Amino acid sequence: MLNNIIEAVDLHYKYPDNTHAIKGLSIRVEKGKKIGIVGPNGAGKTTLFLHLNGVYKPFSGKIFFEGKEIKYNKREMIRLRSKVGIVFQDSNVQLFSSSVFQEISFGPMNLGLSEDEVKARVEKVIDQLDIRNLRDRPTHFLSGGEKKKVSIAAILSMEPEVIILDEPLANLDPKSAKDIMGILEGLNEDGKTIIISTHDVNSIYSWADYIYIINDGKILKEGKPQEIFEDTKVLKSANLQKPWIVDVFEQIIKSNPEIKEQYPLPRSKKELFEMLGKLKIKV
Repeated sequence: MLNNIIEAVDLHYKYPDNTHAIKGLSIRVEKGKKIGIVGPNGAGKTTLFLHLNGVYKPFSGKIFFEGKEIKYNKREMIRLRSKVGIVFQDSNVQLFSSSVFQEISFGPMNLGLSEDEVKARVEKVIDQLDIRNLRDRPTHFLSGGEKKKVSIAAILSMEPEVIILDEPLANLDPKSAKDIMGILEGLNEDGKTIIISTHDVNSIYSWADYIYIINDGKILKEGKPQEIFEDTKVLKSANLQKPWIVDVFEQIIKSNPEIKEQYPLPRSKKELFEMLGKLKIKV
């Protein structure tokens, strides 16, 4: 049996205007994995995330954390939100303290920790994310990429087991986006379970262990990245494009179909170039 750290079973949710945002949606997240959630705007990704740490309560269906159904009382919600942290798409919504140090301190302070423990956690996270140069900076003077790092640091200081990021690459320049994905890779290597939504199919294809495609509040398809991004029909129905690596590979096998039997679909630029080198195809 898989070691699922968080699970949603047959969720349904309607907003006050009667919009049916989640329609019988179920997902399972294995502990220590990197999970990608992809789909068009309005598909229900953010609504799902707000269920996974108890901000929203489903009209019907259940959420399980570490195998136990969550209860919507104050004590359980405090525990759940310390274990499942969300980094929102717009960092300006999440950051409100006057300095980076104060921002990262806020969560641990609300856990009732001692001043020494709070400071130790903050300094640890600052070093972990290599943002010591930002420690005493006003949060409103930070760049988009810096704000995203501080938002992640603020969640990390709570020492969660699951980190959920809603469109973490939105509005970031290529270098900042690469930095964020590198941070997430490092956190996963340290044992954190990471769940992200993104429209960046190239990044999620190379990064994720498992992917869910969501559209209209339902799961269209789930599986490993190769299974997801080879399914042209499902991608089209969700207004998604194939990663460029998949496009290149499929163009190559059109004229050389035997290659598909010899080589698996590459997951990264490095794997693609290694395959081309073995085939003696110059790039």
